[in-house]
Amino acid sequence: MRVARLVTGSVGLAVVSVALAAAPVAAASPYINVSPQKATPGQSIRIVASCGTGQGTGIASSDVFASVTLVPQGPALVGTAQLVGAAPGVHQVTLTCAGVPVASTALTVAGGQGAAQPTGAPAVVPETGEPTVAPATGVGSTAARGFGVVLGGAAILLLALVLAVVAAVRRSRAAVRP
Repeated sequence: MRVARLVTGSVGLAVVSVALAAAPVAAASPYINVSPQKATPGQSIRIVASCGTGQGTGIASSDVFASVTLVPQGPALVGTAQLVGAAPGVHQVTLTCAGVPVASTALTVAGGQGAAQPTGAPAVVPETGEPTVAPATGVGSTAARGFGVVLGGAAILLLALVLAVVAAVRRSRAAVRP
């Protein structure tokens, strides 16, 4: 009877833990990315974002371009902005969903005319508009790992459950022996 309660409690704890760990993965965090991240006045930039709520549209705004309505394209919201008369320097680009600012990113405007040459890997995959890096939301590297982290946690919980059952069985057998 004692072993049955231990097993039932362990299974219940494992189920609740996996459900709680999966909840943040299911609810996507809002993000906004611009590509290229370094541009020059007169250049167009591509904006890829997500409100994280399945919102139909979002608005990207900055002091270096007019507000842009982002429309759904695949899993993301996408739009293009023209940097007209933008002052050189680092500028904030903000995503607003349902009237509330939810995410922002930095855009560097370089002096001079002509196309800027982006450095490093692109911020988004051009074909799908999906980000190639984790959004800069302060969450850290776990934002890009997705469901694998949940599966790893579930495996650890399963191992703990097995060890608890083995220990309980050994204790019960030891108590029965004279």
